[in-house]
Amino acid sequence: MSVLSELDSLVLRDTSHPPLTNKGSELTYAEWDARVTAMYDVVQSVVSGANVTPYDAGTTYDASSSDIYKQFAGYGSRIWKAIGSHSGQTPSEGIYWTQVTLAELIPDVLKVAENADSNGVVIKEVKLDIASANVLTLNTMPIELIPAQGAGTAIEILSANLAMTFNSVAYAVNTNIELIANTGVSSQAKKIISQTVDSNVGFIIETGTSEGFQLVDNEPINVYVPTGNPTLGNSDITIYATYRVITL
Repeated sequence: MSVLSELDSLVLRDTSHPPLTNKGSELTYAEWDARVTAMYDVVQSVVSGANVTPYDAGTTYDASSSDIYKQFAGYGSRIWKAIGSHSGQTPSEGIYWTQVTLAELIPDVLKVAENADSNGVVIKEVKLDIASANVLTLNTMPIELIPAQGAGTAIEILSANLAMTFNSVAYAVNTNIELIANTGVSSQAKKIISQTVDSNVGFIIETGTSEGFQLVDNEPINVYVPTGNPTLGNSDITIYATYRVITL
């Protein structure tokens, strides 16, 4: 018998409310306890965090994240939703967390299902704006595009685009942007940024080489320019990418 079906077995004293049974006399202590217990079990099934990914003190939770696993956590037999962005804050009602029900998870769960590939692997999206001043230091100061996803996992870039609203000076010399893991020898995607007009163009997805790794355990994907920093150039860029997390 399911928890919800127990509601139909509740006994009322004298109020008519089909399909519930109307006893027509005082309830015994056992009948009253059974009614309260049944209602508690139903509510508990709605708010229980037993099937929600457990809270992890090392995870940065963010209410605005597109990743459902960074919005919600299970803790103390309850479901918790993050408020703002934080890490290391044990769930309790207040400024960092609020208790929610399964109903609040449904839209996010459906979105995850819609974005899954034929094998059930979730395809994720990321957007990163990079100011021109930071483009000019992408060799010496790479910028993180996607954070590491945990031990035993690696990030695979599926597609990427680079959008630029041309300002007045084109980037020169070192203009090959790569999407690459921290210690990756081979990049996963490449794109030249020497455009002199507004553009929104795709990265070339790399197949890798036999000498090194593209997929690296528990490492972020960075935006990087090999060899040296670009010279000149004053246009901001935006990178869009789709990716999946692979279990190694």
